[in-house]
Amino acid sequence: MDNEQIIEEFLENLAIFSARETENCIICQLPVKVLKQIGRCVYAYPCGCRLWQGKIPEAWKKPPSPMAGEREDEKTMYQSRLFMEG
Repeated sequence: MDNEQIIEEFLENLAIFSARETENCIICQLPVKVLKQIGRCVYAYPCGCRLWQGKIPEAWKKPPSPMAGEREDEKTMYQSRLFMEG
């Protein structure tokens, strides 16, 4: 993998994480419960990785959706079960 591919992949992962489409840390891949702003830096907790300088994205200021982090087929199974029980 060359440097351009590494940078491109990192930026894609950063965009996915910022939109909260995944809740795994972009540095260490551990699950992130909350982002904390300390000065100009944003940290992931409980892992403690420094993610970037800037602000916490809006998607991370709201509670996570109940489907966050689940695969598409798991979402469909969950929704089907709710429909059947509902």
